[in-house]
Amino acid sequence: MATAQDAIDAVAAVGNRIDLMEAGHTNITTQLATITQQLANLIGAPPPPPGPGPGIPAPQPSTRRRLDPSTMEKLHGDASTSLLRSWRNRWDDYAALNQMTSYPAAEQMAALRMCLDPSMQQVVKIVFGILPTTVTTPDAVLDLIGNYVRGKRNAKHRDRRTPVIAVEILDGNGLSARSFANVTPDPGAEVSVGGLDFLSAIGLSESDLSSSSFDLVMADKSAPLLSIGQRDVRIRYGEQAATITVVICPEIHGVLLSWLDCIALRILHSDYPLPLPRLPASVQTVTTPASSSNDVTSVFLENLNIPSSPSAEQKAEIKAAVANHFSDVFDQSTGLRCMSGPEMVIQLQEDAIPYYVNGARPIPFADRPEVKQLLDDYVEQGLIVPARDRQAVANADAKMRYDLRSRGLEPLPIGTNVRVQDPKSKLWSHVGVVVAIGRYRAYRVKFASGSVLWRNRRFLRRLVNTGGSEGDDDGAQDQACDNGGDGRDGAPHTTEESGDDETAVHVDDKSASPRVNPPAQRRSGRRRTPKVIVSM
Repeated sequence: MATAQDAIDAVAAVGNRIDLMEAGHTNITTQLATITQQLANLIGAPPPPPGPGPGIPAPQPSTRRRLDPSTMEKLHGDASTSLLRSWRNRWDDYAALNQMTSYPAAEQMAALRMCLDPSMQQVVKIVFGILPTTVTTPDAVLDLIGNYVRGKRNAKHRDRRTPVIAVEILDGNGLSARSFANVTPDPGAEVSVGGLDFLSAIGLSESDLSSSSFDLVMADKSAPLLSIGQRDVRIRYGEQAATITVVICPEIHGVLLSWLDCIALRILHSDYPLPLPRLPASVQTVTTPASSSNDVTSVFLENLNIPSSPSAEQKAEIKAAVANHFSDVFDQSTGLRCMSGPEMVIQLQEDAIPYYVNGARPIPFADRPEVKQLLDDYVEQGLIVPARDRQAVANADAKMRYDLRSRGLEPLPIGTNVRVQDPKSKLWSHVGVVVAIGRYRAYRVKFASGSVLWRNRRFLRRLVNTGGSEGDDDGAQDQACDNGGDGRDGAPHTTEESGDDETAVHVDDKSASPRVNPPAQRRSGRRRTPKVIVSM
């Protein structure tokens, strides 16, 4: 009976312990649910549903997807009304796809600030007084930005458009043949450009065009325009007529007049881009005495008679007098001399970085023919030399120096043990013997495995010292080195083979195989001193 009673007591104790453990699990589950509720309240997410019962953990809350504003183009501070309207539409689509209304207001404003460039952020912060800590919505801020952009527009310039003029196209007799109304003066263009509509308006086709001096016309802040040709046309605007060169580009419509053609038609004044001088209220006529043709222009030309139209001899005398007076400028017999003046000192800081203020500007298209003609005249007179000629002289001098120090490779007689360069690894890992000599420094090399191949002299080196493994080349090495061999088995035989169109004699003696024990390498008796390198 004592044993049965002890067993009953033990079972009761175990049952009590299990009850205590279940109560502990229930308390832990309750505490976890409380902590989860507190975290949900802190981050603003909906609380998770309660657990199904004790002992089963509650489901974890789903993580929210972060907003990624990197896909949105930034809104610039100088955006126009149309650009702002299209950007606002993209923003609405972005907000709808990312369900932005479900995010806190602070995160929505942070995403909006990431989509504004620094200038627009300054407008929002300074003009509107909206700080990062201000509680508002992106729609309210964008409405303020829209009012700000629309308010900057001037009402009197709202309907102002680019002026378009109509010109008359003249024939060979100077009479008006037809008119073209879609012509826009462009003071910033360097060449006049027209479209296919202008080409058809003047009654021409693409076959009537001459080749253009350039294939592409680069428009400002846009893609290059393809040129299909050009045409010289004489036009008249008002009372002024001029001959202009129009480059035809199919991508545009109408005609854009360059600033040079605008000056020729007197649309722009001759001193453009300088401003027009202010005319005085009253203009008085001042009569100046006519200057005679014998007036002295300089002191050193006192004894010379300079007429209005000097002859060739008089021009030569004037040229000699000018060169004699300014001998320090025109005399180049002594080379470049020192400039007279105070000592020049250039002071640089330790962190100075060289830079240029104004870079080289390209020559306008309208001035390039005149500049090229001027440069050609200077070349004919011997004043300048084209850069390509100087480069050719430098190349010839460098070639002469290199050729002077170069020497040919030593020829290899038949029976010479040589090293062969591997064509892939570029290592001199193969050893063979020369068995034939062909044209153009071609040598036929035979390996210990029996394979033979032709190699140029630059891929062969005389074998000076060989070890035990260097004289034996297995078939794999010979096969890797054999690119273009004749595929013969290399058995001893007497034959004549053509090596690059010239007869090459093979040796049928067994002495053509690589020597197993070559003579020892000779060493010079000169005493060699170690090289000393001193770093300053």
